[in-house]
Amino acid sequence: GQPGAIDQATAAMRVRLSRLNRLDCHLSLLGTRIQRLAHRHKEDGMKDKAPAAKQLYRLSVEPRVVEQLAKLAARLGEPRSRLATRLFTEAVLAAKPAAPRNMKRSPSRS
Repeated sequence: GQPGAIDQATAAMRVRLSRLNRLDCHLSLLGTRIQRLAHRHKEDGMKDKAPAAKQLYRLSVEPRVVEQLAKLAARLGEPRSRLATRLFTEAVLAAKPAAPRNMKRSPSRS
């Protein structure tokens, strides 16, 4: 081994490491910019929608419903709370009101 060759190899490795560090820094900055843009885009999209009502009711549901919700959320890759809100909203909006019942009037109310 020649001492000069080792020094050249070490210098070349340091240059490569420096380039990798700079590249890593640029990638990190790029990732941060992408996250900011995504956050802004999400906020812009939310401004168009009506604000979501949260905690309308505290619902009590059976454990089997919670288990099914967890399975669905895992399969869809969607957070449980968002999925529950979406499913509840769809169910309520799709529900048809019951036909009005003919109430029997008492004779004294005529």
